[in-house]
Amino acid sequence: MQPPPPIPLGTRILHNGQTGTVKYVGPVDGTTGIWLGIDWDDPERGKHDGSKDNKRYFTARNPHSGSFIRRSANLQCGVSFLDAIRSKYLEDLHGGQKLETVILGSSQGAIEVEAVNLDKIRSKLARLDRLRAVSLDSTLVSSADPPGNIKETCPNIQSLDLSLSLVCEWQVVASIAVELPQLQRLALNRNPLVIGTPDNISFMASHFDNLTELEINDTLLGWPNIQEIVGFMPCLQSLEAGFNHLQNLGGAGGTATRMVHPALRSLNLDTNELSDWVEIMQTFGPIPLLEKLNFSSNQLKDIPPPTQGSGISYLRFLSLSANSIASWNDVENLSRWCTGIQNISLRDNPITKEPHARSTVVSYFPTLRTLDGTAISTRERNDSERLYLASLSKNKQNPVGDARPFRWDELCEKHGEPNAVVSVTEDDKLGSRLIGSFISDLVFDNSKANGTPELRLYQTTKPPEKQMTLHQDQEIVLNVLPSMTLRNFLGRVKRATKIKNVVLWMKMRDDSYIPLREADRTLDWIGLETGSQIVYQIR
Repeated sequence: MQPPPPIPLGTRILHNGQTGTVKYVGPVDGTTGIWLGIDWDDPERGKHDGSKDNKRYFTARNPHSGSFIRRSANLQCGVSFLDAIRSKYLEDLHGGQKLETVILGSSQGAIEVEAVNLDKIRSKLARLDRLRAVSLDSTLVSSADPPGNIKETCPNIQSLDLSLSLVCEWQVVASIAVELPQLQRLALNRNPLVIGTPDNISFMASHFDNLTELEINDTLLGWPNIQEIVGFMPCLQSLEAGFNHLQNLGGAGGTATRMVHPALRSLNLDTNELSDWVEIMQTFGPIPLLEKLNFSSNQLKDIPPPTQGSGISYLRFLSLSANSIASWNDVENLSRWCTGIQNISLRDNPITKEPHARSTVVSYFPTLRTLDGTAISTRERNDSERLYLASLSKNKQNPVGDARPFRWDELCEKHGEPNAVVSVTEDDKLGSRLIGSFISDLVFDNSKANGTPELRLYQTTKPPEKQMTLHQDQEIVLNVLPSMTLRNFLGRVKRATKIKNVVLWMKMRDDSYIPLREADRTLDWIGLETGSQIVYQIR
């Protein structure tokens, strides 16, 4: 039996599910036989940096990424691009078999189905020159082929996925891409890619001229390297670079460098460690066509107000979910930065756990159409803005000069000023602390000895509209405490009306109505006071 051929230095390998690069082949002092010195992609996978017993055999990229292993059956070496394609897409014909049994991959061997004329499908797949979308993720591809071979074999590839493969150098990626003139999408996720210095990466020029989508998530590339790479992609429209432990977007001096890429429309930097909002805006603000930004799962907390002319009115989608935004001032400033935003995600921020968070966010962004994946209807926007005005009035935030609350003038012009807060005189009797809310024209009945106002309920069978007539066929009188929750009040209404499914509406100053939904809020917090008007709708 002949020994296996020697493994060249620089060969990419897969061993027990771990990927690495062969940096040394030879003996190790104090042992017998031949060893392979491996520099593992996982920086903590090895035991040393390439030296043993004070003797250096190779230089690993990290202090603990190097180790020695024996050549074994578990060791798999990388293959060329075309070998990987042929291994995946070419299959020998089965001859005269017309009916074959196929095991569904998703069933883990539990489901078998019969298929007819699979050889016809195999014949079509054998035409590698017809391939448009190629997925070589989780394969052993590690190198390009001799110049011209790839272009001759499969020149029409438009989408290529090399994620979680053995590719680790941009020179290999460029050598493959230059052979694919129609390549538009390239995925390199979870490959620890190495790029040369700015002086020796000119080989990438003209290799990615038609590329429009690039995915380099979890590739350990720093931001300066990412900027260098996309500089060779003039048509790039979509860039994903998440999971790269990016802490800032600055260069060597720590100063934010503006990204100049006129074609870029979508940028995804989720699950990094970015915390400086101003730096983000300084970096990406100059991109004229940028419409979509994703900074989910970063460390953004403070959003200062924009300086004059620093907003990005052309941005349409923004995701800041799972950050640390905890102040409404920051959300207000965000609205000033993104004056044309249409779709925003803020879920899993501390601020979104507050009551009325959704309605307040809707009120802060006048152009918003979708919040956290849910569309905003015209009714919801009007209800949210009116509730926002009512809460300002309830909290006695009197608008004076420049101290007006955010969007106060704009929303008052649209909906009218909210009803003034009515003070309630208290004495030692419980009855004087009861709320009197009337569902019809306001008529106070103070004929009782204790002067307790009465809550009169009137019904409707459809959502109330402006200036609708409230029928007084049945009048029900209730006395309630300001500290009662809306949930308990709704329960009393259901018991009093003997109707199980009702919706409560509060009448606004402009004769419109907003639904009452905050079940855990008290009636006084909601703003139900003497003089408020409510309708209950039967469903």
